[in-house]
Amino acid sequence: MSFEELGELVAVFAGAFRGLISSHVAMLAHGHTAKKICSYKET
Repeated sequence: MSFEELGELVAVFAGAFRGLISSHVAMLAHGHTAKKICSYKET
């Protein structure tokens, strides 16, 4: 495997990992906001 191929592989993994992290963070943020709205409605 050449250095260029290795670099491409790393880039693909990094991109996929970044996508996973950002979607996870967005999901957490959305859940947090939904909880806030629910608790706000209850009071």
